[in-house]
Parts: sequence; structure tokens; C-alpha cells
Amino acid sequence: MNSAFSEINAVPYLSVRSIRNPGINQFELIVAEAAVNEVMSGQIQESSLPEPAPFVLEGAAPIEQLKGSKVSRLYWKLHVADLVTEERVGSNGHHEDDVY
Repeated sequence: MNSAFSEINAVPYLSVRSIRNPGINQFELIVAEAAVNEVMSGQIQESSLPEPAPFVLEGAAPIEQLKGSKVSRLYWKLHVADLVTEERVGSNGHHEDDVY
């Protein structure tokens, strides 16, 4: 296996810094080493969650980029697709009118 991939896979947590399509059929992902901030465990604000989901944050701790951490760029010169759909969520199983 490529040593760059081995280094990335050896890191327990990664923070996604950027996802983009720099050109037609190209894909770039930039990640940085990260760590769990145990000091903030159970102190994450609920402001970004829907009302019925505060239980998701019970005991949760943020994953944060480390100062001076290694940043890696993964780049695919050619890729097939990065299509994201709702996978029938909210469509009641009917997708005949979907346009791609």
C-alpha cells in the first residue's frame, strides 16, 4: 500500500477541511489529523440539531484539528460520479419524477 495512505489510515481521527470538484470528473479531498477534545465532552451546543435530537449529543465530544497537524490532499484526476440523492427519504418511496 502507498505510504501516504498508510499514514492517513494510521490516524485515529481526520477532520475534513475541503471537498471539491476542481474540474470536470476530478475530485479533491483535503483532510487533517484530528483528536477528540475530551475537555468539551457533553458541552456541545444543540443549535445545529433538530428539536427532537438532543440525545445525540449526550456525552459527545468534538473532534478537532490539532495545531500543527499534518494535512493530506487526496486527488483523483478522473472519477465516475459523486451523485448524492435522498435515497427515497421523504419521497414516500416514489421516485419516478426525479430528474438527474
